[in-house]
Amino acid sequence: MGSRGIGHGGACAEHDAPPVALTQGPLPAGAVAAHPESGFCAAARSAPPLRAAFLSITNAAAIAEAYGAVAASSLSAQLLHGLREWLGHPLRAERVADDCLVLWVDGDATALERLLARAGRESFPVDGQACLPALHADWLDIEGDQARMLTPEESAYAHFVATPSPSAAGGWQAAADRFRADMSAASELAGALGASRVALDWQEVANAQSPGDSLCLRGTPCLVPIAEGMQALSSDIFVPALERLNLTRHLDRTMVLLTLARLDRMTRLHLSCRISPLSALDDAYWTSVFDALAQRPAMARRFTLEIGGRAALPALESTRAFCQKLRERGVRIAVSRFGSGSDSIGLEGLQACRPDMLVLDELCILRARHSEAGRQELRDMVRTCGALVPHTVVAGVDGEQDLAHARAAGAQWVCGRGVPRSPVRREAAAVGRPIVRRVAPLAVAAAAPEVARPHIDFWH
Repeated sequence: MGSRGIGHGGACAEHDAPPVALTQGPLPAGAVAAHPESGFCAAARSAPPLRAAFLSITNAAAIAEAYGAVAASSLSAQLLHGLREWLGHPLRAERVADDCLVLWVDGDATALERLLARAGRESFPVDGQACLPALHADWLDIEGDQARMLTPEESAYAHFVATPSPSAAGGWQAAADRFRADMSAASELAGALGASRVALDWQEVANAQSPGDSLCLRGTPCLVPIAEGMQALSSDIFVPALERLNLTRHLDRTMVLLTLARLDRMTRLHLSCRISPLSALDDAYWTSVFDALAQRPAMARRFTLEIGGRAALPALESTRAFCQKLRERGVRIAVSRFGSGSDSIGLEGLQACRPDMLVLDELCILRARHSEAGRQELRDMVRTCGALVPHTVVAGVDGEQDLAHARAAGAQWVCGRGVPRSPVRREAAAVGRPIVRRVAPLAVAAAAPEVARPHIDFWH
């Protein structure tokens, strides 16, 4: 059986019957921010035999606690209906339980990725509020030339296999009102992703001793306001909410794909993109990303994937395999929020990730501002990081005083609003907080040998 993972992400529209959502309808021209992965989809493949896969709604219990059992069952039924429309036949989607569906899908390498992307893209009305399912999928050892109803024994087997471990389910045990508030933020973000209003905000990682030298640009997600002067939801709100709900996959995968598209277009840039520890899993969600990195080694060498957040790594062995695949393709690994005092990554996590770069938590420079003890702690942290990784970054540098403390601590690299501008900023101006506008979809040549390096485009 293939690797198991938690899913919630974008779609690979090139292969899907209805290209946008679970319901029928054409893909809007240039919906690149909503569907960035279309540039990394492979050419159409010959259809293999059908294979059964389970789709587990890992937050079904939390939805039932927050909204009631009827609401959880309603979400499951809506998801089943949408999947049946997408798959084109009622027998290709079957509900085994309120938290488990079984689907008959093409058994090619990207089928599970497309399944997770399609099923997890939309929110569903539950008890008067939009609600997002947290999804996990994997193959079942059941195949056939055509879809059929499962036997009772097969249904019991599918539900048993689909039952997530506590780490896969996210272990969300907070109060129902907090769940509803987090789900409201997650639903707003999902709407922004669908409307191409999610971008990457960039900060330069500059040489602490010579700020004219740059290591890379660090990207973090931000929402573009609907209109000038309006306030958009802050990433300080929606990212922790997504982590508490275990719904990080859609956002993280989309941001990585957008970063790769920018790297492919602007060949002098080195970019870093941060994902949650919950997304650092070797599973079907990253198939298109791994393929794109393998096909574009020069691009991969200019990419750093940063793992950081408040959540813990859900499966160390899966994270180890995930990071190993990235390194094999030339990608550098970074771990952020180091020294925060939390155990979200921990020593075992560092051993699994084997990072090339550590980014100190902003609390380190904040404490250095206010006391000699804080400055000594910063020196100790920089020294410790230097013994572990080739590159150490002091984050949160907001002014000359912070920069002086970082230099005194022996920091190699710094980032933050107070880092002096460098020549790379001129090129980065094309990368910074964009005004989102629709452009032609990303395109990859099917089999034309003269197009060895596909053109990829998105925001100008």
